[in-house]
Amino acid sequence: MSTAKPAPGNAEQEPQPFDLDRFERLALSRHQGDVEQAFGLLHQLLALMEKSRGALPAGLSTQRSPGGPATPELERLTLLWTRIAHAISGLFLHPRFETLNFEGLWALLLLHKQLASIFHASSLETADACILAFDRAEPAQPYTIAEDDLPKVLLLYSLESRLELELITSFEPVNRQAVLACCIALCSTPFCGSERAYRRREELLRYLCRQLQQHLLEERALYLLTISAYMYCSYASSADKHAIKGLIHRQWRQHLAAAGISDLVGRGEAWPRPARHALPTDKPLLLILHEWLATGSAMNRCYAPWIAALRSRFHTVGMGLQRGTGMDEQALALFDSYIPLPEAVPIPQTVRAIRDWCRQHQPAAVYYPSIGMGPHTVAAASIRLAPLQLMTQGH
Repeated sequence: MSTAKPAPGNAEQEPQPFDLDRFERLALSRHQGDVEQAFGLLHQLLALMEKSRGALPAGLSTQRSPGGPATPELERLTLLWTRIAHAISGLFLHPRFETLNFEGLWALLLLHKQLASIFHASSLETADACILAFDRAEPAQPYTIAEDDLPKVLLLYSLESRLELELITSFEPVNRQAVLACCIALCSTPFCGSERAYRRREELLRYLCRQLQQHLLEERALYLLTISAYMYCSYASSADKHAIKGLIHRQWRQHLAAAGISDLVGRGEAWPRPARHALPTDKPLLLILHEWLATGSAMNRCYAPWIAALRSRFHTVGMGLQRGTGMDEQALALFDSYIPLPEAVPIPQTVRAIRDWCRQHQPAAVYYPSIGMGPHTVAAASIRLAPLQLMTQGH
């Protein structure tokens, strides 16, 4: 397999271009094809923002530069964000914009926090005006929209919205899974920059806990919940902020059971003694199921000495997403041996690989340096894989 080498002088990848003027023109066009292209450009913009951690893409270009040479940088950026927000509002309210359905909603929910940040960084602050524009009710009547407009409303709602959460949750009878997915996506915001957003996240966590006790999520919604709320709930302040974690584990147990994946030993059953011939040494076998551990990472700085020290008493086997987490040679050398997990596959398939290895090699213990930064560890920790399972709190 060959690897392409960068051209001399171009070691860094060129920024992907994004033409703001073209996006505005297509978003407000009268032609169906142009509107669909605008939606594709919106998805591209949000993906670029995800890569740049929410910043304006380096490749963004416009011939209509906001302000003059003396315009302060913050004001110039606010004007750019406002132009983008206005274009998105025009696109979502366009009578010919029919591309976004409930299936298309899922792809954008993973980028929901970027869409919300566009409005928050603009002079509009929220997309509330756009959300209210969908209302078909008579004055003083409850908020009513066409069912086809619900995915748009769900995407536009944010933690910063001045509209109550009930406006979103009232649509449960129309599409419960979509509403739950929207609420889950709202929890993916790592930082709440206002008291209103902070209170709304607390409200969302309570709402989701009630829903998880009553309803089984689709696997894709559970995946979204795992990569968002499982870790970010720690930044809340309510006494029961971690309650959602136990409910997430229970949901994973149900999904894994449906795939034929369960505890290696049932409740009350004795664990078999590890087969002596299966151990490469007389030391007990310790499986270390990690998330981020590459050299230079915070987890490596915190836990590399501990993991290396475990080798004096255990035969340590590291297991993780080697390519996806950038495990380098120095990080791999922390273990006596290393087992890479399958990547870019459904979570139950990853957990099955972990369980099969444990069934064959019978480790004395499974150690999770952290749980919550990768969905595979959250799912795996939902079932019993060894007589002793332990974790540390991460970094």
